[in-house]
This record gives sequence, C-alpha cells and structure tokens, in this order.
Amino acid sequence: MGIKDCAILTSLIINFSVVLDASETLYRRNQYKNDSLLSFKSLSFLTKYNLIQKFFLIDNFIATNIFKLIIGFIGLFYFSPYILTIVLFLQLISFIRHKSANSAADQMQIIILFGITIFAYDVNSVVNQASIYFIAVQSTISYVTAGYHKITSPVWRSGNAILQVMGTDTYGHIPFRDFLFRNRLIVYLLAWGTILLDFFFFLALISPVIAMIFIALGTLFHIANAYFMGLNSFLYVFPASYPCILYTSIVIFNFLF
Repeated sequence: MGIKDCAILTSLIINFSVVLDASETLYRRNQYKNDSLLSFKSLSFLTKYNLIQKFFLIDNFIATNIFKLIIGFIGLFYFSPYILTIVLFLQLISFIRHKSANSAADQMQIIILFGITIFAYDVNSVVNQASIYFIAVQSTISYVTAGYHKITSPVWRSGNAILQVMGTDTYGHIPFRDFLFRNRLIVYLLAWGTILLDFFFFLALISPVIAMIFIALGTLFHIANAYFMGLNSFLYVFPASYPCILYTSIVIFNFLF
C-alpha cells in the first residue's frame, strides 16, 4: 500500500463516518431542541463567544449538519484539502457543542480529520509521512490506554463489566446478557479477549502481518459493539485509522528487517 492510497482510503472512511454522524444528528434532531437533554443550553460551556454560540442554536446547528452531510458526501469522491478543512471545521463545531457528551470515537474522528487534512495539503514528503504516523500512533495509544484501564480494573478482569454494560438501558442487550449469565466462561473469554486486544494493539505497528491480524480482530470487535451496544460511530471511526496503521507497520518492518 502506497502512502497516497493509504491517505485516500483513510479520507474515504472518515468522510463516511461524518456523513453517518450528520445523518444520525438530523434523524434525532428533536433531541437537540432548546428544551431537550442535548440542547446547547444543557451542554454549553462557552459563555463569552457569542459568535461561536450562534452555530450551536438549534436552527443553525441543523443547518450546519445539513451542510456537513453535503460536504462529507462530496469528500467521498474528491480527495481535497479544502473539502477536508471544511469537514474538520464543521466536525469541530459538533465536538465543541457536545463537549460534555463526546466519546473516544468523537475525539479520534477529530484526530484523523486533522491528520489527513494536513496530508492533503501535500506540503512535503516529511509532513505527509508524519501525518500518517500521527494518526497511526494516536489510534494505537487509544487502544492501549483502553486496555490499560481494563486490565487494572477488577470488574473487567472478572468479566462482570460486560454483564453490567449489557444490562443497561443505553448500551444494553438483554437477550445477549441473559445468554452470558448462563455461560460465564464465554463472559470471561470475551472480557479477556477485549483486554488483550486493546492492551497489545501496539504490536500491530511492528509487522504488516501482525497489523492485518489486529485490524481483522479490531473490525470484528467494533462490529460486535455496534450490533450489541449501538456504538455505530466506533465502527466507522477507528477503522479509518487502520490504513495508517498498516502503512506505518510496513515502514517500521522494512526499517527493522
């Protein structure tokens, strides 16, 4: 995989995630009205910058997401630094508005958009390489950090964390939880499988073969989370970093061997 192919594929996936993000926001637009839980008033942390706040008012925010949907869709077909810059700006607006409710996927989405936008300006080969490495390393750090927090948690090591999450209204899946209650060995294996996948994800940077294994496992992991927990954004955001991880692993492997 060449570096340009890597960048284009990353851009394609991350723009797809932006399109889905905007689509979900528009579909759930009633939740963002001024008297709702996700209104700007309930999420606001800015008190001085009235010009910025205008982007967050419900009518402007909906219009912003319509524009983001259109620009993100165009970005699926055109690898342009200007399109990516606009997408990054619009995504930052959503990120700031939802500051108290952002997930790791939201943070990674901004990181990937920033890195791939820098690449798209094609300053020079050094900057291009650095932007790809930046995305790969940031994604790897995110996985390893999650793994560290899990492996140091008695609730995760026992497998009870999975049962607790599956029993919640927001991220739960009651039929699957009931199945797990009857099969505690599977709970234990799923918990430790998740821990080991996250904690040792840095090994993906050593070899393209190892990278492909972790990419396959990571994809299956995010598909399962999307199906059972409704974490759709993770499925489309973190895999956007996989081309960068694969490319970086090829460079490191060639350097070492």
